[in-house]
Amino acid sequence: MLGRLGYGTWQFGSGGADDYWGLEFTDDMAVALLKQATAAGVTYVDTAADYAQGGSEKQLGRALKALAPDARAKVVIGSKILPNNCGDVRKYTEETLARLDVPCVDLYMVHWPINASSMAHFAGDRTAAGGRDYATTGALQKEGKIKHIGVSNFGVRQLADALETGVTIAVNQLAYNLLTRAIEFEILPFCRQRGIGVLAYSPLLQGVLTGAF
Repeated sequence: MLGRLGYGTWQFGSGGADDYWGLEFTDDMAVALLKQATAAGVTYVDTAADYAQGGSEKQLGRALKALAPDARAKVVIGSKILPNNCGDVRKYTEETLARLDVPCVDLYMVHWPINASSMAHFAGDRTAAGGRDYATTGALQKEGKIKHIGVSNFGVRQLADALETGVTIAVNQLAYNLLTRAIEFEILPFCRQRGIGVLAYSPLLQGVLTGAF
């Protein structure tokens, strides 16, 4: 069951001063923060294959093992696949499961819309040809390797196209906060009408709305 707040692990696996976050994010830091979050009632923990090129998933997997059994049992894990890799869903799902060291991921999302713009942004040696293999995603769900299928950053048109394939989308994860409210116009109503849950990321705009700056 998801609480009102989740914990994002984009910074997990960070590699030092030249990294996006400008720090070395250690396993001890990951464990301490994850324990603090779960003690405060957080049950949803979010990661992605693209965060630190898989390093976030690996570090999260190690940190989860440091939780007490009762706390670990409550954790719901969400991860994401790049749009470029959706032509080989099974391969990349298995890699995510291996990095997290879990038999099943609770929520598996397509990180960005599967279109030329998104795939051009992520193009590189670590990505494969694009595709829309929702059938394999559904098969992995039946095999017990994925509990729920979701998407992230999908607009109304991309959601409609995905739904036409017959896939059941549980969640659309989107940027939403007091200053970023565009989804209120079309996307939120569309999701409500079709029973798609909405997960808001950057609710505090990466700290800008905390009053600390």
